Order: sequence, then structure tokens, then C-alpha cells
Amino acid sequence: MKIMIDTNILVSGMLFKGKERLLLKYAHDKKFTLLVSDFSIAEARTVLTRKFPGKEYILDEIIRLLPVEIVPVPSQEKIKNAQKIIRDTKDAVILPAAIESGLDAFVSGDKDFHTPEVKQVINVVNTADAVELVR
Repeated sequence: MKIMIDTNILVSGMLFKGKERLLLKYAHDKKFTLLVSDFSIAEARTVLTRKFPGKEYILDEIIRLLPVEIVPVPSQEKIKNAQKIIRDTKDAVILPAAIESGLDAFVSGDKDFHTPEVKQVINVVNTADAVELVR
């Protein structure tokens, strides 16, 4: 099973106890293949630098310790097409990466991914549902 996580899930799992951390633990235990977009890694680094200075090293440790497949940033054409589907255009970078990755589920707490339009092209779930999928 392949599961891609959004930036908010990655950051929460790194810094806080809860279902997001449990999902990362399950990835560590190889219960599923963890996918993370190159864009989400860069975005997570920015969030850590801005909101949690000094914690940036955690991201590098997570990438080093977990079996992570990094999904590259899609072409500009695919991003432009995704902008027609997703409400927040900054998320248009992640949507085509998720579509192309062959994932079974995309985990996000971002309500812009939990729309009928996006759910027509990928299986979007919240963290609790993702934990149940891999348990």
C-alpha cells in the first residue's frame, strides 16, 4: 500500500504526539510505503524554520530514518491543469504529484483537498482513516 502525506501531516507527526506520529511510526515499521512530495519537504522546512526555529534537523532525521519515497515536482502543465480542480492554487503542485504517484490514499488535514472535485481524482483521507487503513 502506498500512502502520500501532506505537509501538515508531516510536520504534526514530527513535532507532536498523536495519530500523525502513529502514522509515521507505521511507515517506519514498513506497514506501508510512505510517499512525500518534494514540494512538501521544502514547505515543511520553511514551516519549521518560521514556527519552530532550531527544529529543522528533525525533518532531515525523518527522511533519513523512514523508508520514504520522494515524489518529484510535476511539470508546469500538470500544475496548471490541477489549478482547475483544487481551490487553493498553492496546493496545485501537490495534487498532480499525488495523482502520478499511484498512491492508495493521500492524507491531509487541508480542507481544500477534501472536496468532491479532488476526491474524484485521488482517494483523500484524514489521519484517523489512514491509521485504520494500515493498522
